[in-house]
Amino acid sequence: EDFQCLGTECPQTCCSNWRLPLLDIDIEYYKKNKGLLGELRENFDFENKKLKSHNGRCMNLDQDGLCQVHAQHTKKALPTVCKLFPRNFL
Repeated sequence: EDFQCLGTECPQTCCSNWRLPLLDIDIEYYKKNKGLLGELRENFDFENKKLKSHNGRCMNLDQDGLCQVHAQHTKKALPTVCKLFPRNFL
């Protein structure tokens, strides 16, 4: 509840330099809600069960380091790993 993303000022790298997995529950949610992600859907690799990255950085981040899935579709649309970390671990 108290979590506030700091974007480029954040000392954590929750969206960079590690594999961002998609769980089966995430994939099923996105299949049921096909129109939910809009053009951001292309940043999801459903076949390999992960979010796509470029140079180690999640492709859903904008140039300020903010998640566009969250910005455009709220926390509910985030994959499980993004809902949990860093909210439940820091």
